[in-house]
Amino acid sequence: MKMIQIAILLAGILTMGPGRYGLRLGVLIEDPGLAREVGLSPSQLDSLRDLFYSTEEEIVALRGQLELQRLKLRRIMESKDPDEKEALRIADKIEKIKGEIRKKGLERTLMARRVMTEEQWMKWQEIARYRKTARRHRRMMRENPPPPAGPDGRTFRRF
Repeated sequence: MKMIQIAILLAGILTMGPGRYGLRLGVLIEDPGLAREVGLSPSQLDSLRDLFYSTEEEIVALRGQLELQRLKLRRIMESKDPDEKEALRIADKIEKIKGEIRKKGLERTLMARRVMTEEQWMKWQEIARYRKTARRHRRMMRENPPPPAGPDGRTFRRF
């Protein structure tokens, strides 16, 4: 019974990835129209680009470590007699690496905020909220499209 509980817990850990929220910095540095809309100067954009690539290298390296640990854990869990202590030790490593990835993302956001003025930051947040809402709406429409119109052209809502 205990092994089943551990296997279920670890299977969940294996499938989880680092979370993302808001609009990523990479979108801002790759879209000149968006950078213009936020009001970034060329020097600010260069600073953000340098910041993005330097931190992204670190995050990519951490993701590689994360995948390696997940692979090790999968191998242990698929063995006939898994080593519980080793599996739990690797699960702890996985959680630590995921925390480091989140921390790097947060550090990047805080550094980007220092590069931008308060007005630019607020504009960026406004755009991010709008795009997130639009994405959510599009996803909902794909998953639950409106019903077809009746013969008289009216539609009826499903409750």
